[in-house]
Amino acid sequence: MVVLATGLFFLSGCGDITLTNLTPKKLPKNPSRIYTLSVDAQINNGAVDRGSMGAEIVIDGKAYPMEKSEAGKDIYEFDYRLPGERRDAKYFYKIKYSLENIAGTTKKEVKSALQQFTLSNRYVITLESERAPVGATIPVLGRGFTEFDKIVLGEDEAITNFVSESQLSFIVPTLEAGKTYKVSMEGAKGREPIGNFRVDPSTINVIPKMLSLQPGQKELMIFQIQFEAPPGGLFIDVKTDVPNSVKMPEVIVPGGARTVSINVQGGEPGSGSIVIRMPGFEEVVIPVQVL
Repeated sequence: MVVLATGLFFLSGCGDITLTNLTPKKLPKNPSRIYTLSVDAQINNGAVDRGSMGAEIVIDGKAYPMEKSEAGKDIYEFDYRLPGERRDAKYFYKIKYSLENIAGTTKKEVKSALQQFTLSNRYVITLESERAPVGATIPVLGRGFTEFDKIVLGEDEAITNFVSESQLSFIVPTLEAGKTYKVSMEGAKGREPIGNFRVDPSTINVIPKMLSLQPGQKELMIFQIQFEAPPGGLFIDVKTDVPNSVKMPEVIVPGGARTVSINVQGGEPGSGSIVIRMPGFEEVVIPVQVL
């Protein structure tokens, strides 16, 4: 019986040796049609003679000897050329070894459960970056992408751009900073997990850094972000604790822009703050007084 744990497949076997399949169930298709299949044969019994160990892989009923891998002392691998236009193959591993004890030498054999791999024309190789602030553009490299694919962080769909069949890019959405989110690619066949992504805080630059107004006086306030606003524009959540003293419109950075300016008008005399608090952004506080 095959049990999935920490990304590996632990295969049934005897107590002397535990077999762990290191071959993914889905392998990216390559032009040479040669695929490396590997197994880790972990020794659990000190009586096993490591020098006597020999590994075979049986594919479609035919046995092939496996070679020791440079990846580890008990890892064996075999480069298999998948024939014709086939997209999958069934196989199992077999390890022959000897036990050395006071009773003499005993030859033994352990086999894995039946395994299968399938070729995939669609897969993600890597996220170009695993962390960035809100608004950053992140390339996704792989194969088999379409213009209908979307990148999802947690449960939030990111603005996704189709670059080519081997590249997508997405804009980090306005999520709470300082957290790590599961990243998935959503397409016609559902969601496919592709990794984790940490959202770092972005910044909003506001000019001026403080406001001093007379009743009825207007002053220009500029808001600048680090990235181009998404097509629908970016709403900046601006609040004040002296609403009778400060009059200002909603702040929306137009799509494709990095800055927006508004007129702030003084109202009743008073003093307080203008505060910008948004998911994914550092808080900005602008002292304000109306004399």
